[in-house]
Amino acid sequence: MPAAPSMRLLVVAGVLLLATFSCLPARAEAATDSETVFCLSAANRKNLVEAGAALRVLSAGSTPGALTTKRRKFSGTTAIESWRSEAPKDFDQACKSLVASTALSQGNSPKEESKLGFMSWLLPIIIGALLTMFATEMQGARARKLAAAEQIRIAAADFRDALNQYVTSWLESSPGGKPSTGQVDQRRLQLIVTLRKASLRGNWPFVGRLISHLEEPRYGREIDEGWTGPLSSKQAKAEEMRRHLGCLEADAELVASTIASMTPLWMHPSRKNSPSSSSVSPR
Repeated sequence: MPAAPSMRLLVVAGVLLLATFSCLPARAEAATDSETVFCLSAANRKNLVEAGAALRVLSAGSTPGALTTKRRKFSGTTAIESWRSEAPKDFDQACKSLVASTALSQGNSPKEESKLGFMSWLLPIIIGALLTMFATEMQGARARKLAAAEQIRIAAADFRDALNQYVTSWLESSPGGKPSTGQVDQRRLQLIVTLRKASLRGNWPFVGRLISHLEEPRYGREIDEGWTGPLSSKQAKAEEMRRHLGCLEADAELVASTIASMTPLWMHPSRKNSPSSSSVSPR
């Protein structure tokens, strides 16, 4: 998962920054965009409606969720947006009045205030909103990365436990007994599915090789082979499988720790390595 903010955050940031730069004198005709951003913010909607009522473009008693004009009524969470669409001149009049009255309350004169003066108090609001959105997005991204890493660890641990139980069952089985590989197969497939999700995060040959390794016969039919013979032979096979399983678990942990890291995937040199477990073959 990339460490950069999501595309949604970048789009919103671009819109807000565009609204900010539109306050410059060279783009005076676009200043209304910045005023609209200000007026439609959650903190200013009530004041916008009050300004509209004072100018009599809205009826007294109107609220952000229930507006009444001379021609019709608007209700719901998008009442203000509907009013703006149906009566843009009335909306602009109320919005500009709200902006001017806010400037007056901060000691600025609307007649003398330049576009740069307008930006001097609007810009901190926009920057604050961007910083809040960025922090929220980064916290969410971090939480998603940690959750994905934990899924890898859980799937690897479940597979380890299932395979260990299978090996132990062979060592403790009575003559003629044969443990089932059903639980091992189920946990192996779950680990593969979890790793496939990780492989979608970018160019990650290491994970692709690890998945291919898990799909080989050594984790399928070969697990069920070689258990006949004396106890010493079974113990040797069990030791080899557990050694191999330790390497596999280390590979899964490398994937999990890489996902949890805030470092971008392309900066991890290990992403192109071969899994250590591929060099060991249980017999």
